[in-house]
Amino acid sequence: GVLSDLDSVNTLAVRLNTEKIDLINRIGNQNEQVEILQGDLVQLREDLLSAMGQLEEERHRARTLQNMVTNTTTREERQTVIRSMDREILVETEWDDLAGDGRGEDRRGGH
Repeated sequence: GVLSDLDSVNTLAVRLNTEKIDLINRIGNQNEQVEILQGDLVQLREDLLSAMGQLEEERHRARTLQNMVTNTTTREERQTVIRSMDREILVETEWDDLAGDGRGEDRRGGH
């Protein structure tokens, strides 16, 4: 009668409570995963913006080179530009060598 009814109500309450705890845990886990994914998204966005920036720099460099080649009409002029660029690169590398090991001169000087 009444006792068995109370017993089944009690059993039901325990089961509902267990299921509630289970649900709360599952929601907690899903929230963690959502936060992890949001972090990943932020990182991907930063990577993408950085890549786009680099692409823009490369485009600018390509455009500059293209303009130089287009603007230097004759072959002699083009060679002059290339030679002066080579000279700039050489000067930069020499400075790098000197700054690097301090023995830049020994290597090139021969003896």
